Amino acid sequence: MPDPIGKPSARPTTLNADPFVRDFEPDIGENGEVSVLTTTAPGVTPTGISANTDDPNHARPGRVRFQQDAFEKLPGLKGLLGQSVRVDMELRSDGSLVLDRGSPYLAATTTFVAAASAKAIAERNLGVTLPWGQDGLMPLSNYEVDSWDLNAYYAPNERQIKLANAVRPGVRFFDGEVDAKFDPKNTAYNLANVPEVVAHECGHALLDTLKPGTLLGYSDKQQALHSIDEGLADGMAFFVDLGRAEVVQRALEACNYDLTKNNPLASIGDSIGGMFDSDLYAKPDLNKALRTLRNDMRVEPGVKYECHKGGQIISGALYDFFLERAGSYGKTLKPKEAAFAAGEATAAVFQNALKFTPDDGGMSFQDFGRGLLYADLALNKGRNLDALRKVVVDRNLLSDTEVDAALAQHAGWQQTTLPVPGDKDLAAAEQLLPKLRESFQLGDATLIPGRCEKDARGFTRVVYFQPRANKAAEATNAGIERTYGRIARDSLLSQGSFSVVLDRQGRVAGAFNHIGSGASVCIDGIRGDGQPKREGDPDAMITPSGAKSVFHQDSFNHLVPR
Repeated sequence: MPDPIGKPSARPTTLNADPFVRDFEPDIGENGEVSVLTTTAPGVTPTGISANTDDPNHARPGRVRFQQDAFEKLPGLKGLLGQSVRVDMELRSDGSLVLDRGSPYLAATTTFVAAASAKAIAERNLGVTLPWGQDGLMPLSNYEVDSWDLNAYYAPNERQIKLANAVRPGVRFFDGEVDAKFDPKNTAYNLANVPEVVAHECGHALLDTLKPGTLLGYSDKQQALHSIDEGLADGMAFFVDLGRAEVVQRALEACNYDLTKNNPLASIGDSIGGMFDSDLYAKPDLNKALRTLRNDMRVEPGVKYECHKGGQIISGALYDFFLERAGSYGKTLKPKEAAFAAGEATAAVFQNALKFTPDDGGMSFQDFGRGLLYADLALNKGRNLDALRKVVVDRNLLSDTEVDAALAQHAGWQQTTLPVPGDKDLAAAEQLLPKLRESFQLGDATLIPGRCEKDARGFTRVVYFQPRANKAAEATNAGIERTYGRIARDSLLSQGSFSVVLDRQGRVAGAFNHIGSGASVCIDGIRGDGQPKREGDPDAMITPSGAKSVFHQDSFNHLVPR
């Protein structure tokens, strides 16, 4: 389960500077209404927030109290589900607006803006609208816990983000020791107050939206997938931070403009790590940050990684590429502008790499390494291949020989031209299938078009699912609904997948064959291929009758079994 990250601000939240919105221009109308314009990151379309004051005359000079509408009703801010938010604000003489950090509704506003930023960054880079959450709306819930149970997570079976609020000190059950570090005045104990926490969890939600169902399993062969997921989620927190000018400036000053040194941008959860006792988190050399992008972790053969530790391989590779791009842009741009530009270039390649990887839970570190190369070939015509080769080889995602093989494979793909289905045109995707069978030797496996998506750059990605042999009966299993909730049935009740990416001209930019990858996963004693269960076959985890939840220990559908 994804764990929390975050970086609370030590001073009042000034919306036009710190910590999560770069520009904030209020406009108070004749009837006391307040209109706000926020810009969440360089290049992101500004998002508008409208609100109404309780008292147009204001009880005290310079004080504004407003009521914000429910998130999903705001034009231009689709995709968030939440309640109305009431916030105290102070209008200072310099024109800045400051949220009252004592307001209980600050958390909802912080969560809302950080989540909107993360979604905007991903959609800009991927060139598609991401229908995350439930019917395109992301529920963001806040729940109360003891300090030692502090956590935040994305629940893929419920498709919502849950953020804990520690309201009392934790007490150890075996000796009664009380958490002496707990400070109820520290607003960071409500993780909804911490933009990096929210952005990190949104990173999980966006991967789950791009590859539905893949986060549901936790078998041995899915360890790399969950490490990749954690690394990209830390990357999302990093990208949201890069959209906050004050954070970037402080980071540059802290490291004397040398981002290879320790700095707030590279440290994920600078101060919140001190709230945790686990060796996994609080490290003295990280100044009690949860994790750092400045690391030398690499894939070690045979090692089974805890997902957050394995995630540092991916986030470290991301930061390596960012530093290379920042150095290149720094030759012609000022440091802050170079960091912004490098962040955008890095986000584009690392987020688009997911389009060039298999659509099942068996994604490996090598798959993601190849995805980085294919993404750069698609986005940048391979201009960054030398830099990416160094990154993936240094992190042992791929060897030099494997890089050469991946590039040769891509060159071979480019010799194949196919008809391009229209966006969301599953009928055309069905008609394309015979040509795909011939071109990629897919045999007679049953394949059903599941998704057909065209992005803003003209790349069309078609995903076919191989249904389980007993899908019709399994779809009526009440335990499946209890366990996995509202998720795509085609991806859930499948035993494999095949994906292809086509450019505007119909040339193949990527093809990923994982047909039969989950054939051995059993439901009620029947394998995905319809055969009776064999010794060693894993069972899909399904909640027993009357139970409310189950921890997903094994694979399901096409999620590769151990």
